[in-house]
Amino acid sequence: MNNLPAFPAMHFDLADNEHGLTIRDYFAAKVMQAMLGSNWVLKDEEIPARAYKLADMMMKAREA
Repeated sequence: MNNLPAFPAMHFDLADNEHGLTIRDYFAAKVMQAMLGSNWVLKDEEIPARAYKLADMMMKAREA
């Protein structure tokens, strides 16, 4: 899965871990926001794992 920065900067001297939020993280954050604003019945500890699972599905859809 290609996990590029969500908001890439035009700085060429940044290390790989200095680009901030990835596209996967961005998708997961949006999914979590939707989950918390809906009537989904999940335990608190299930929310991040479910959000990243759906984010991974979104990443696969981007590749198609």
